[in-house]
Amino acid sequence: MRTEPQGAPFVPARLTAARKRCALTTVALSVESGISTKSLSEYENGKKEPSPETVRRLARALEVSADYFARPPLDDIPPDAVSFRARSKMPRRYEDMALAIASHAVELRLWIDQHYETPPVDVPTLHKYSGVFEAAKAASVVRARWGLGSAPLGNMIHLLELHGVAVFSTTAHKTDVLDAFSFRADGQPYVLLCTTKSPERGRFDAAHELGHLVLHGEETKARGPEAEREADAFASEFLMPEADVRAQMRMNPRLDQIFKTKHRWGVAAIALSYRLHDLGLLSDWLYHTTCVDLSRMGYRSGEPNGKIERESSKLLGQVMSDLLTTPGGFGGLCRDLDVQPSGVNDLIFNLAPLVVRGEGQRSVPIRPELHVVDGGTKPLFSQRHLISSGLGGFKNRL
Repeated sequence: MRTEPQGAPFVPARLTAARKRCALTTVALSVESGISTKSLSEYENGKKEPSPETVRRLARALEVSADYFARPPLDDIPPDAVSFRARSKMPRRYEDMALAIASHAVELRLWIDQHYETPPVDVPTLHKYSGVFEAAKAASVVRARWGLGSAPLGNMIHLLELHGVAVFSTTAHKTDVLDAFSFRADGQPYVLLCTTKSPERGRFDAAHELGHLVLHGEETKARGPEAEREADAFASEFLMPEADVRAQMRMNPRLDQIFKTKHRWGVAAIALSYRLHDLGLLSDWLYHTTCVDLSRMGYRSGEPNGKIERESSKLLGQVMSDLLTTPGGFGGLCRDLDVQPSGVNDLIFNLAPLVVRGEGQRSVPIRPELHVVDGGTKPLFSQRHLISSGLGGFKNRL
């Protein structure tokens, strides 16, 4: 990676973006970098330009290249364009962090679009479907448009990408405050998902954010509890279509039946219970009892003994596979964006293997035990598989 600035002028907006992406206040960055808060403020306001040594210190503290601060300003994502849950309860610096992450995600997607063919956008805007009941109808419209019928869905991230949604991950390991969110930038829909949640809740989040993109597009902003209820109703119908739920579930099912059947739709037990109650298949009293039991068993904050795998990005996986098998590929991406590999990995579901420096200690060699697996081997992916999955048009143009 480049570490020396190339003589280009310092861009104050880049320092602000890098600081906010790390959820650092000016005081916190001062502690990390050893630079006074007064100087940092002057750098961000364009009143003073840092020396090359100061730029290097900022780069180390913010995990970017020194040349990062000479790049053109990132595209700003307007706060009103982003759907945040419980926005009023979110501290300002975490909202700023989300917006900065969103700007970096846009920059990364633009780089990908310049080097690879990606699926065209096919996400309808159904802003006239207002209200919870209408939101569920909108989910049925999208299912019909995408030819999904009423069958259970596979990988939600793959499905969104197939229809042109740019899906990235958030740096949720740094804070538990940031949740999934979505927005549009220059017509391109984006969804950013938190990877610390259970796989089941990650699927619901993906459907929830699709609901925001469909219901609360450019003409209708996603604001307030009502917008969140509409997105939840959309996600419930999209993941658990009424026709399929009624065909599979009897009236007032027991908790063990909920545990058994939730895997059909890949949803959390609490989400299925809510859906059953919403459809009148779970009485008020039994719904309350079920929720109390689920909360006592730890299902309110997680999904104990979950059996589905965490979903990841097929598109980003294919990009990384190509870059990591091309000499200088992934390094070239990092150099082009002037960020550290970890900064890219935060956005791509940790799909790029990073080098971790150890302490020079050697482990005791262990002779591996090899076993023959019946059925031979099969490739992870094939061109035929990519075509049949709808990503056959995803080709390298390097």
